[in-house]
Amino acid sequence: MAILLFAGALIACIWVVTLYNETERELESQAFILDAQADPTNAEQMAMLDAPLGASHVQLHRRRDFALAMFATVIVLMLTMLILFLANGLVRTRRAAAFSNQAKSQFLANVSHELRTPLNGILGYAELLREDLAGTDAWQFAQAIHDSGTHLLLLVNSVLDLERIAAGKMEVFLATENLRGLMQQIVAGHASTAMRKGIGLRLALSPGLPIEIACDRSKIVRVLNNLIHNAVKYTNQGAVTVRVIHGGGNLIFKVIDTGEGIPASFQHAIFEKFTQVDGSDLRAQAGSGMGLALAKELVKCMGGAIGVQSRLERGSIFTFTLPLSTV
Repeated sequence: MAILLFAGALIACIWVVTLYNETERELESQAFILDAQADPTNAEQMAMLDAPLGASHVQLHRRRDFALAMFATVIVLMLTMLILFLANGLVRTRRAAAFSNQAKSQFLANVSHELRTPLNGILGYAELLREDLAGTDAWQFAQAIHDSGTHLLLLVNSVLDLERIAAGKMEVFLATENLRGLMQQIVAGHASTAMRKGIGLRLALSPGLPIEIACDRSKIVRVLNNLIHNAVKYTNQGAVTVRVIHGGGNLIFKVIDTGEGIPASFQHAIFEKFTQVDGSDLRAQAGSGMGLALAKELVKCMGGAIGVQSRLERGSIFTFTLPLSTV
């Protein structure tokens, strides 16, 4: 509609200017004739000046002006039709892309839901095998089945959460939590992995933090587990430090590692879905590229923000802030 209005206004301007020029030329011609009639002293000069203003010359100018106006009108109409055609094509393409994205999201959600049932069965039987095979050489095989199933279930849950967030169905449930106890429990879950790699894992809580906070426990646990897991995975020497401080009415969580670091060119993209620093099939560390994307969306749902600072071979600092809600 806006394009049609603009084209109509442009055509109207073309014809207004054309008619205005014709009117001006007609008035000038009449004024010249009147002036010449009032001063007939130089007949020869009068004839020379009056000759170009003959009827044929005026008609020639009029036809030329109207031809130019008509040509400009046709050009405007053709461009308008071309723009409308292209715009219509873009609209159709956008609708098709939106439909395709919706179908893909629905497919992923359905597949993920279907995968969870057999995975829960696998994990249940793996736990029974671990109990029955405890103290035997076969126990490690049952443990490998359980670990693989747990990892796959986490991937499925990540896909479901991302699709739920994209559909605007993710909700925040606040409950009272002991901050120190919550942080100690989260960090303790990664202690064995850090110990096996021979690196340190420390928790640093700054003075003045509230004892209890109102938060969505499950979302904070998901975000911190992801960040700590990545920090431990990409750190081969040194330590990983989890720090919590209070500032500006926010809780500030920092996961600091002394690992490989992230190139500056990738730091803006690592929070996007399926994006990894090393996306090759021969990368040293496995991963789906969904963890940081999910962490970003979960932090956003809780009203916070997340970011990273990193230098190659010096390590990384992942920081996210959450509004402080005390009880």
